[in-house]
Amino acid sequence: MGLIFSSGKDVTKDTVEGKKWFYKAAEQGDGFSQFALAKILEREKNDVEAAKWYCIASKKGIRERIFA
Repeated sequence: MGLIFSSGKDVTKDTVEGKKWFYKAAEQGDGFSQFALAKILEREKNDVEAAKWYCIASKKGIRERIFA
């Protein structure tokens, strides 16, 4: 859901809603969502929170840049 809302694929683009869904999935342990949330937080200049989620995602082997 986070990717759908963040990209606007088949729905009206809503980055706030997308972030909300990435956060929910990240908290449940989804590595992709953890990394995506970190990217969003980095773009928002929330570096401390972004670093936290990057570290959590990297422990699952998610280290590649998923988004351009």
